[in-house]
Amino acid sequence: MKKNPPFFSFTLTLIFSCLPIISLAQWTVSHPDSEVQGNSPMVWNMSVVDSSVVWASVTRSYVSGNSNDFFRTVNGGLTWEHKVVVGAAPTDVMGNLHALNADTAWAILWNTDNPDEYLSRVYKTADGGDTWEEKTLPFTGNISTALINIHFFNDSEGFTYAEAKDTAGWYIECYYTQDGGESWQLATVPEVPGERIFINWGNSNYAVIGDTAWFGASNSLIYRSIDKGVNWDTLRVPFFHLRGVGSVSFKDARNGIAATILSDSLGGFYALLEGLRTHDGGLTWERMPITDSSTLNRLFRMLGMTVVPGAGDVYIAYGYRQAGLLYQQLISYDAGETWSFMDGPYSRIRCMEFISPTVGWAGGWRYAIGNAVYPTIFKWTGPPLSRSKEVRAPEIQIDVSPNPVTDHLVVTIDAAPRELFQLHLMDLSGQLLQHIEIQGEISTSIDLHDLNEGIYLIKVFNEKGTAIGRVIKL
Repeated sequence: MKKNPPFFSFTLTLIFSCLPIISLAQWTVSHPDSEVQGNSPMVWNMSVVDSSVVWASVTRSYVSGNSNDFFRTVNGGLTWEHKVVVGAAPTDVMGNLHALNADTAWAILWNTDNPDEYLSRVYKTADGGDTWEEKTLPFTGNISTALINIHFFNDSEGFTYAEAKDTAGWYIECYYTQDGGESWQLATVPEVPGERIFINWGNSNYAVIGDTAWFGASNSLIYRSIDKGVNWDTLRVPFFHLRGVGSVSFKDARNGIAATILSDSLGGFYALLEGLRTHDGGLTWERMPITDSSTLNRLFRMLGMTVVPGAGDVYIAYGYRQAGLLYQQLISYDAGETWSFMDGPYSRIRCMEFISPTVGWAGGWRYAIGNAVYPTIFKWTGPPLSRSKEVRAPEIQIDVSPNPVTDHLVVTIDAAPRELFQLHLMDLSGQLLQHIEIQGEISTSIDLHDLNEGIYLIKVFNEKGTAIGRVIKL
């Protein structure tokens, strides 16, 4: 006599080690393969507005650039728009993209027609990226001015900073606006001859908390403004020889972590290897290891670092291991005192931004069938990140039946009536196939009719935690 397939049950919890059947997949691919063509096109930086609205810039090549493409979602990654900065030259490179909301964003573009000069332009959109208007900044007649990042505190007040060059050499310039970018003024900045900025991938070069902003520079300096970019001072990190500061991340106005740059023997790239920590807003710094041992420190090349707001002392470093160029992430729950490797993804993450313990995004690129390269956006779908790795959420039973399944899968959550959960159906690579909203005590049927035979992952989560299990499709 043929028996019915058994009920499949698993538990919703915040504990990594207690997740059933498989280790927790931290990130989920959030958008379909892009048609952006180029030499290793990748997502360059993320601008996360809230849990629904995210903007991301794209470059067609990490070597030569040449792209003013960007992606935008207004529904938490369910769908993405692919657009370009209308009016910009096709050879322009988008250096930075900063969004205020679903409609308003700012973009920095570099014109790279002349390899000896970077002539920056600033564009603003107020209609979700359909049209763009160029804004004029008071460049001081430099041979080259490469704007690095742009940031707005609100609709009116913002700043941007650049490395500039004239006949005497390189130096730093900063600009601020108080009328929504219609006019810009040159900020007060200490003169440091020969100062430059490491143009790193993504979001890690600068940090903003309240009215205070920081960014790293080449001569063992961090620039800081406490008045929304109007005036800047310099803070020196404790090194006997000059070393660039390539990543700055603060959890509040006093406590933060910076990482310094060393040249990397692999292809002439740079990597961030040694960390520094401050408890007084950057006036003084203490050195700290990025990993648990000097051996790991030599193997792991960090490309950037981000704090997780609202999670206590949680920081994430992202980069690659020298052996085999395996891209990984490290997490610290104690403000950099100790670090441990996170599970996946092993795609090339180059930028990352969290706005809460549950809302985070990352960008880079990944290989697909035939070694095609696609710029890729990842959404954090792991458990809420918190100071303690042992925080538990109430256990909630999830019933999934039948398993194995042929056409329709029924999911029921033993939770409070109408408590909202998100459900992701993914393949084993983490590619999102379906995303639906379900409620506690209400059975939900998922149509698997069009899926090929094989093993799939089902994830159920809300702000309380995450559970992942396998589903066998016959």
